[in-house]
Amino acid sequence: METLTFTAQSGVLDFYVLPEGSSLAAWDTNAEYPIEGESGHYSVEVDPSIATVWRLFRGSTQPSSWNDWLEVFRIQSIAVLPTQGMDDRDYSVATIQASVDADLSIARTVRDAANEPVLLPTCDFVLCDKNQKHLATIPPTISGASYTVQVPRSLTKLERTIFFALRIRDSSNLDLDRGTIQFVYAATAPV
Repeated sequence: METLTFTAQSGVLDFYVLPEGSSLAAWDTNAEYPIEGESGHYSVEVDPSIATVWRLFRGSTQPSSWNDWLEVFRIQSIAVLPTQGMDDRDYSVATIQASVDADLSIARTVRDAANEPVLLPTCDFVLCDKNQKHLATIPPTISGASYTVQVPRSLTKLERTIFFALRIRDSSNLDLDRGTIQFVYAATAPV
């Protein structure tokens, strides 16, 4: 399941999202309904196995066309294999390009110069901007040589490039993986 979030005026009860490609005639069967948490902040859980593109609508009837949407959500799970880290500092496929205005899930596997998996210790996933200003430190989920991390939507809403590093959590601060994430799409909030 993936959580889609958006902001709008408070108190709206007739928002719904539809999986792209589903039948508009069956809109009420396919719809998922956001709930309002904090004032004006809405979220809805959707299943990315049904669709990786969901569209936000408002109303209590079938939309007349797919063009009636208020916002588009693209669910993107990035998996990049292999990366090379450790002593040789050679990182292959280190640029991730994402077009998403939602949380961004990233899954990567760290391999050494001999293309062997590197058993990962306790690490942090560190993000900074082009001026080396710290944006966030996110604890990844580590399993053997692989790790997954979820970049929050608050960092994906702007078209920009940010830098990441998977860094050992000790005094060495050794990078086991690093690269850039290019956010090439930013949606606007519904009117």
